[in-house]
Amino acid sequence: PIDEIHQMSSNRTETYSWPFDELNHLARLPYLHNTWLGRGHTVRAHPSLDDTYPGTQFSGVLVEAVSSLPSEAMSFEVAGTTVHCFGLYPLYPQELRGIIDRQVSGHEWFHRCFDAGLHEGLFANRPAFV
Repeated sequence: PIDEIHQMSSNRTETYSWPFDELNHLARLPYLHNTWLGRGHTVRAHPSLDDTYPGTQFSGVLVEAVSSLPSEAMSFEVAGTTVHCFGLYPLYPQELRGIIDRQVSGHEWFHRCFDAGLHEGLFANRPAFV
């Protein structure tokens, strides 16, 4: 709950606010860096692959399809422009390294996650899929 988060100390707040901070960062990233985000892209939490988001074991995220919603909810029109929705999948350091080193593709990793019954979002104690 946001009211409880606002009452926490700043170091404890980071543990709970990083997903919102990352969403804000990713929403602005294409504009700020003149680039784009799409399925299969990864984004690191920090320059080092071993540094993690506060209070987690995750070191980055994979941008992939939303798998918890029906397919008709994955895109919509705004002022004549199609907007596509993507899901964020937090990655452990070894998973992020495996995707970056091309030992496994982001799409293949996504299917391993999907086959295990997981979808976009935080699953803090999930197994690693590499």
